[in-house]
Amino acid sequence: MNAGQLDGIVRIISESFAIEFVDFGTPPFEPYRRRKIGGFVRFDEHTIFFDVGLPTSEEDVTWAHEVLSIYYYTMCDTIQHDEEIEREARRLCEDNCCREVLQRYRNHVRGLSLGVTSNRTKDPSRRHSAYHIHTIRVPRH
Repeated sequence: MNAGQLDGIVRIISESFAIEFVDFGTPPFEPYRRRKIGGFVRFDEHTIFFDVGLPTSEEDVTWAHEVLSIYYYTMCDTIQHDEEIEREARRLCEDNCCREVLQRYRNHVRGLSLGVTSNRTKDPSRRHSAYHIHTIRVPRH
């Protein structure tokens, strides 16, 4: 996959999936952080969850991993083993152009998130998270 293909895939995904930043140090997300999982996808809710405590060094790979998971499942009608997705995500991040695509979207999302909310709020309507940081849909570029 090249940067142009990745950009197109991320655009499609961003139109149909919300992105939530949550504290994986809080219930019910603690098991993810203990297992060093920095993000996951809820296909039934069309939502991608990222840990607000994700180390900077893992952000690109985590974003690539979640994008690839969605890509294979929804666009290719196949399920890849998590280890295969992780290897491919790391390969994508070795390509400077692909990494720039991921960083552009991530920085755009982060900018929207920081511009709307500055702290966590208890949200009893959210059944998965004790704390809802922010949900966004990335607008088209």
